[in-house]
Amino acid sequence: MNSITRLFLVFVAIKTTHLLIFYHSPGQFDISSALLLQKYQAEKEILSTASLTPFASLNSLISTGIRSILDNFVDKLATWDAVYFADLFVNGITYEHQYVFCPLWWRLIRSFPVNSETVFYQRLTYATLLSNVCHFVAAIVLYKYTQAIFMQARLFPPTRMAELTATFYLLSPAAAYLTAPYSESIAALFSLLCLFCREKAVEFSIRGNPHSVKKQVVYVASGVFASLAFGFRANCLFLGAIYIYDLVRRKSVSPLLPLAAGSILGLAFLFSNIHSYYAICSSGDRGEWCLNRFPSLFAYAQSHYWNNGFFRYWTPNNIPNFLFGAPVIGLSLFSIRYFSKDYPVIQILPASIVNGIFLTALLIFWHVQIVTRIHTFVPPMYWLCAGLWIHDDYPRLKKLVLGYFILWNIVQAALFATFLPPA
Repeated sequence: MNSITRLFLVFVAIKTTHLLIFYHSPGQFDISSALLLQKYQAEKEILSTASLTPFASLNSLISTGIRSILDNFVDKLATWDAVYFADLFVNGITYEHQYVFCPLWWRLIRSFPVNSETVFYQRLTYATLLSNVCHFVAAIVLYKYTQAIFMQARLFPPTRMAELTATFYLLSPAAAYLTAPYSESIAALFSLLCLFCREKAVEFSIRGNPHSVKKQVVYVASGVFASLAFGFRANCLFLGAIYIYDLVRRKSVSPLLPLAAGSILGLAFLFSNIHSYYAICSSGDRGEWCLNRFPSLFAYAQSHYWNNGFFRYWTPNNIPNFLFGAPVIGLSLFSIRYFSKDYPVIQILPASIVNGIFLTALLIFWHVQIVTRIHTFVPPMYWLCAGLWIHDDYPRLKKLVLGYFILWNIVQAALFATFLPPA
């Protein structure tokens, strides 16, 4: 059995566990989910009463099964932010704040062909399937990326390091958010493709002609992947730090390459702001953020609708949310020390810089508990977990990490399905 097969079996086991937890969890009490699902009861009736065979008794059995899956699994996916996504999958943008909800994600799902009678449930199902597929493919990209990184580092057996890293990634604390119809999985996939392409381009420079067309194409492709990742999740904008790093370092690539790749990401950021500005402000009826010197709907929405801002989250009532995020934050921070002091690996420095900037912004400006799901776009924490397993220098921490990953996948899936924190 090869590494990819083993990873696939781990993936199936984790997703099956999530499905069973969702199925057997008690019903939600979120009024938003109830109101949304009520609008599409007719679709549920159509799906659960379809005659799929010429045998009435078999059709009845199939209908009962379909209805049970819709009631006990699919409906439970429409909770927390998935309520917004599910509505966008069908209706598109209605309100101003919806412009900041992962614009490429819901537009991608809306592009899939559907039966006009069952649009909601078909698109919710497509989004869920795509999220899960992207989670597995992201783990495989991380496997290849880890091999490339540690093949040069020599401090860890690269293939074993790659398999352990990908295994921990499949067991990610993001848990149900990588199973539900969220954009985290697809954003992580493009982010990891960005990092992998950048690493391969640097490798081409080291091993061969630093001016080769192949290297240039692969490096610029990393900028395309970074911009796509940003379109699926805004925190992926921090990937721009790797191009600043390469521009300043100037050892492995021509300065034109990070300028070109970084400009692609910069243009994506600029376009998203210009698009929302002209969509909302061009009529002249909207004040507030439209009249700012640097009008940004994203910055305004984060502050106005979600109360994000400079140390706004540092209040006593948010202590439980800090505790929810503490394991991921602690491991992510420790990964910086581990790969700079304990086992120095210079190749992971670009990803560590992105990780450091991300954690700083998270702690200062954002709702801290979301770190459990949005940290998946950078891999240092997973490299740390694999490294702990290989070198066994911190045996107690190693056991705690494995216990946390397994237990949290169970607990968090149940919390998500029943609309309980953290979000």
